[in-house]
Amino acid sequence: MSEVLYDKQKLTEKQLSILSSEMEKYKKSTTVAYLLWLFLGGLGAHKFYLGKIGMGFLYLSMFIIGWLTVGIYIGIVILIILGIFLIYDLFTIPSQIKSIYEYEEKRTIDRLLSINNYLSQETKQDQEAKQDEAKQDS
Repeated sequence: MSEVLYDKQKLTEKQLSILSSEMEKYKKSTTVAYLLWLFLGGLGAHKFYLGKIGMGFLYLSMFIIGWLTVGIYIGIVILIILGIFLIYDLFTIPSQIKSIYEYEEKRTIDRLLSINNYLSQETKQDQEAKQDEAKQDS
């Protein structure tokens, strides 16, 4: 059994509904990602869409610098490297989307469990404090 499934079993119904609503934010369309790749891939639009901002800026920078320096031939090398990245993305967009979703799901579950642990510790401390007060009153 995967760790995510095991951790999901620890969640209450309310936490599961919170998880479900939180994960809606991270759902990405493969079709949209491919359309962005096809029409604006060199500008890194598909990377920005997937939430990979750093890679998006890298693609955008390579595109701009590549075209600005194409006259001194270094730009050709930069654009070839960008092309290789784009070909790689062509075959890996679905797995990138799945990976991002799984990462965010695990992170959200961990946050919900840590909140649950914090609240249960707080409840224990409250109970201990009440017991101490009861002992002092008697």
